[in-house]
Amino acid sequence: MDPSTSLAVSGPLLAAVAVAVLAGAVSFASPCVVPLVPGYLAYLAGLVGADAPPATADEARRPRSGRWRVAGAAALFVAGFTAVFGAILVGVVWLADALVRNEQVLQRVGGVVMIGMGLVISPFLFLVIPASILIGAAFSAACLATTAYLRTVQDFDLPMGLVVMPMFLFSGTFFPISLYPQPIQLAMELTPLFHAVGLLRGLATGLMGWHELWDLAYIVAFGAIAMWIALNRLEQRLIK
Repeated sequence: MDPSTSLAVSGPLLAAVAVAVLAGAVSFASPCVVPLVPGYLAYLAGLVGADAPPATADEARRPRSGRWRVAGAAALFVAGFTAVFGAILVGVVWLADALVRNEQVLQRVGGVVMIGMGLVISPFLFLVIPASILIGAAFSAACLATTAYLRTVQDFDLPMGLVVMPMFLFSGTFFPISLYPQPIQLAMELTPLFHAVGLLRGLATGLMGWHELWDLAYIVAFGAIAMWIALNRLEQRLIK
């Protein structure tokens, strides 16, 4: 416990109050509070100047209530933030208490989750992340190559409608392509997304074979060719 905290908790009351006031003054200059100050001052200024000038002598002799109005506005301002932070504190305390009271139940649930995750026994599971990065790089290169040949934003409608959406729907992402006729199956097996799905599925299930190695080689070749096309096209356009 640092000295300031120790003083505020177990020291003399006046010293603790002074430390608390000093901490509040310092926190007032924090980035969380400073943006609120202009609006707060504008609000108080509006209240002070809200009184219309007296129209009669009786109104001129009547005491002004601007000081009380400012005090009330400041009190409401502080009360609003106090209510919000108080509610947050109560919620955190309630959540901590609920976690402590249900500790055994949460431990059992966590154990079940750990057992369920342990059922994934693929020795290649850790390769899913680098494979995903490789697939993302390959498709990024393809997008770069496609963009190099397009002139306007409207030109994206053609590749999106004729290539991207059919490939997304019929490449085995959601259900096996064996449900489709043989010509469609052959067409889908030529798409890079089909091989990306096959590679990730093999790594996640541990069922790796020559087919998954072919998927890997296809993705690498696809990304390399797409990047070569993109660089050549961009070089041509820059030279022109």
